[in-house]
Amino acid sequence: MHDLQEHFKESVQFLAIYISEAHAVDEWPIGSKVAPFEQHRTLEERLTVANKFVTDFDYKITTLVDNMVPELCFERQMGAWPEQFYIIDKKGLISFIGTPNEQGFPPSVFRELKEHLTKALAPRTTGTSSSSVASTSAPRKTGILSWFGKRK
Repeated sequence: MHDLQEHFKESVQFLAIYISEAHAVDEWPIGSKVAPFEQHRTLEERLTVANKFVTDFDYKITTLVDNMVPELCFERQMGAWPEQFYIIDKKGLISFIGTPNEQGFPPSVFRELKEHLTKALAPRTTGTSSSSVASTSAPRKTGILSWFGKRK
């Protein structure tokens, strides 16, 4: 994801939202991806774990933390657990959702994401019937949100 952020840094805002832990020891301890802590019970716990993730993994993408109110949290409203990538266009519409498989995100998801962003940000040309001259619009700023809760 850092490579994509660097590639599109002039036209795309990358954000991550830390949601509930996907493999907490007290909830869903599966395989080698078990987190070394329990599911967050308070916002302070979630903030602590999110900060640890950003530090431990040298995560460069601006990271926000989801709230703890079930009816207001992104995780439930967007079906983001355990992890998703969304492209939200300038109008606020979701134009792409990247979903992992059992092993995480396959390389094809990142290729599709890059292709989608490249196409979405390409200058548009318009022609008129009286002229063959095309005009281009300025690049549109779009955004990507990555909801995550699992470890590498």
